[in-house]
Amino acid sequence: RGSEVAPIVIRAAGDGAAVFSVDAGNNFDLSNTAHVFVEGLVLRGGRMGLLAQNARHLVVRGCLIEEVRYGIYNGLAASENWYIADNILTGTDGHWEPRTQEDAAETGIAVYGRGHVVEYNRISRFWDALTVADFGRPPGGVEGIDRHCVAIDFNNNDLFNTRDDLLEVDFASHNVRVWNNQLFNSHTGISAQPLYGGPVYFVSNVIYSVNGSTYKFHNWPAGIYAFHNTSVG
Repeated sequence: RGSEVAPIVIRAAGDGAAVFSVDAGNNFDLSNTAHVFVEGLVLRGGRMGLLAQNARHLVVRGCLIEEVRYGIYNGLAASENWYIADNILTGTDGHWEPRTQEDAAETGIAVYGRGHVVEYNRISRFWDALTVADFGRPPGGVEGIDRHCVAIDFNNNDLFNTRDDLLEVDFASHNVRVWNNQLFNSHTGISAQPLYGGPVYFVSNVIYSVNGSTYKFHNWPAGIYAFHNTSVG
């Protein structure tokens, strides 16, 4: 593990890109780490580009992650304070329509926990592009607040060519902000089914070329504020 004053930095030497390629399994596993920077790498092939269960203070910046079923993934609540920016993630799906599950990739970026910022990424050719991981209902009511999905920003991402949802905040709880994202070519634009309390903000997003639901607000989501979005079916 690194520390705040001495993080672990994984980047290519010089001006070139370091290429990591696998045929199966996960390309990088940074689970249970802290203060790790991953910059300017090419992660190609396998099931996951980068697995980071319960990682804290993770930075992934300027990477190319391609030909994977999952791009960057965490589904556990102890993760916190990620910064994921300026990456290009491409899954294995050859089409976004028709919406079939056969041979579909999974998720471009999935986060859970608290304090994450995901911005200026380009994600395509997955089942879902950018999501809160489907952890499920937060356990323990108020007493389980340390396991709730809170304080997450998704902004200025280009999300396109997905079979199901372009941007999904299902199972989030409080203080989630989604703004200035461009979303096109999919079954669903923004999904929120459900939300637990909010507030969750959808502001100034652009959604077009959607053949199902532009907004999927199912299963009694609570606490949505949506302003100044542009939607074309």
